[in-house]
Amino acid sequence: MPWKVEYLDDLDIVQLTISGDFSDQDVKAAAPARIAMGRDKGTTRFIIDAVEMELTGSTFAIYDVPANVYVEEGMERTARIAVLTANSSSSKEIVQFYENASVNRGWNVSAFMDREEAIAWLQG
Repeated sequence: MPWKVEYLDDLDIVQLTISGDFSDQDVKAAAPARIAMGRDKGTTRFIIDAVEMELTGSTFAIYDVPANVYVEEGMERTARIAVLTANSSSSKEIVQFYENASVNRGWNVSAFMDREEAIAWLQG
């Protein structure tokens, strides 16, 4: 599994870390797992570390997360989601696509290249 979800107790943030090939099946499984952990821990702050992600799935699967999965999973509209991206153009493109698709559907998502900036934004 190229992803893991963990709760960062000291920050009250759920972190999804993606490393390696990230398929459509991974996209469909990781988002609900992240949302469920947030619900379980009582937080609506999430960080997605996509620095080492290699998307092998379709952009449609990425689009489906803010378009459908968030609503189906009952994620709160007050949730804040920071996405860490690498400096490579392919990583930036897919993260920018996810950010735009999310924001266009009313979700509070922002992309960052710096982890500290992302955490500060989540806590702001």
